[in-house]
Amino acid sequence: MSEYEVTFIVSPMSEAIEDKVFEAYDCVSGETHGGQHFITLTAKGPDAVEAIKRAAFDLAVTMGVEIDRIDFDLAARGELAYRLDKTPQAVGLWTRGERHSDNPFPERFSDVAGGVWLWGDVVGWVREVLHEDPAPGLLFPTRAEIDEANACIRRDYAEAAKSQFALHLKAAPMRAHTHVVPFRVSIDALSGADWLKVLQDANEETPQPTVMPRPKRVTHRD
Repeated sequence: MSEYEVTFIVSPMSEAIEDKVFEAYDCVSGETHGGQHFITLTAKGPDAVEAIKRAAFDLAVTMGVEIDRIDFDLAARGELAYRLDKTPQAVGLWTRGERHSDNPFPERFSDVAGGVWLWGDVVGWVREVLHEDPAPGLLFPTRAEIDEANACIRRDYAEAAKSQFALHLKAAPMRAHTHVVPFRVSIDALSGADWLKVLQDANEETPQPTVMPRPKRVTHRD
């Protein structure tokens, strides 16, 4: 199993739900400058999208967290210098192509704020070109994988809502063990019967994401 660092944008959590999350995971959570709540953890899976699905299912069904989407971990030049423990001048040389021009720095994710980069892209470049590892043991979902995971969340919410009433009826014997909530995310667009099987399997053995906090991670994220 590979380990992927993933950031979920979530609805504000009640104190009870927040306690459950912190009791279960050594996760990083907080609020962005824009007022959005997030949870960052390390999810395990055979690939990035499956790892995200498993972690999302666990948070939503087991913990009762209402997930909105997967966030893009973006960083401007100053933040990159901080995370990589490099000077802003060095990062500027890389981003302008004035150093390591034979191995170009990753393309900007966006030109906002003078340019921001997807952290996972930068980590891959640093590993390949500088032969350093700013995030040992961790992988990061690509932009395409995050887009795919978010598409699953949007698509599955409608199916989950339709199945919710049936779940409450069919899963009654399991309610003492499995927390069923009106969640926004599921593993796949499943029928009520399929959902029952998934919940039974999850009740027996729910994949548990683990966390490897990055010491230099900032509290607020733009």
